Amino acid sequence: LARILQHFGGGGIAGAIGAALVYPLDTIKTRMQAQNNDEECKYKNEIDCFRKLVADEGMGSLYSGLLPQLVGIAPEKAVKLTVNELLLELLEHVMPGTGLWFLELIAGSGGGFSQVVFTNPMEIVKVRLQTQTTSNKRGFCEVVKELGFRGLYHGAGVTLARDIPSSGIFFACYAILCQLYPDQGFADGFLAAIPATVLSTPMDVVKTRLQMELPDGQIPHENALACLKSVWVAEGPRALFKGSLARVLRTSPQFGVTLVVYNFI
Repeated sequence: LARILQHFGGGGIAGAIGAALVYPLDTIKTRMQAQNNDEECKYKNEIDCFRKLVADEGMGSLYSGLLPQLVGIAPEKAVKLTVNELLLELLEHVMPGTGLWFLELIAGSGGGFSQVVFTNPMEIVKVRLQTQTTSNKRGFCEVVKELGFRGLYHGAGVTLARDIPSSGIFFACYAILCQLYPDQGFADGFLAAIPATVLSTPMDVVKTRLQMELPDGQIPHENALACLKSVWVAEGPRALFKGSLARVLRTSPQFGVTLVVYNFI
């Protein structure tokens, strides 16, 4: 029990520190993913998005939705890292002699699955706050009240489709990099996050589109598959990778910092 609590506490602290440091990039990523081809004023790229956000809405807009992120990231990372550690120990006992990267792939996927109970409510509130217009500003509590308990888990299926493979790929790559380059904690975490982030971006785009508040008159997608098909047909395959650079620039240092802090604690 003491070891579980240590993993849980360490994961929570590490996750909160990592998320807070790179949060503006998450806002930029969300804004880019939320726009579609029907909008008159589109962000051309991450730098253009940053400039327009600061010019039109002020520096504070880069931190819209930070509160739910901090509230949710601690238990999310704590659960993910704890489940990963416990599953890895179990798999090493059940499957001796199996390559560590493969065990981490399975254990990491389990960690990704377990975190969604915290991830989805955090993500949908964060997305709503990040994409709201200046004329319709609401606070954290207002958005939570509007969504209700069931609404907090809207899009949970696509969140699972994003987090399970993403987490598995990350921990598998991290295990390989740690074997090749030991004692390079931040660099190993940073590099391992790149393929995990890029490959999971299409599901992240779909998740953002499903969870954002739609303009009046716009019909919501029936499900994640319908949303994926709509984006592909209307905007092209490249649209499924909107915000990928901002995601990498956010996620890679966040994972690097998180693992360094977690291992230190």
